[in-house]
Amino acid sequence: MRRTARRSVRLAASVTKRSRPMKTHRIEVQRIKALSNANGMIHAQIDATVLPVAVKDDGEATSWLSLSEASARTLQLLLKAQFAQIDARKARSQR
Repeated sequence: MRRTARRSVRLAASVTKRSRPMKTHRIEVQRIKALSNANGMIHAQIDATVLPVAVKDDGEATSWLSLSEASARTLQLLLKAQFAQIDARKARSQR
């Protein structure tokens, strides 16, 4: 499993070195279903609308994430809970 993770990191790094234009999207979160954490990553299961956005010549290629106030507050609470779980697994000297 470690080999796969290392390989994917190398592949991701090689893709970013190329000068391909970045794909940009407008992502609107409809509902947050679940959050989990594993191997240093927090994973979110969401319902979302994803639309491609054309890059303007004068601006930088940027994707947008939009969520309602209620979804943002839910996300904040869920993230706090995930960080609490991560911190509980760390040794006291690492906190």
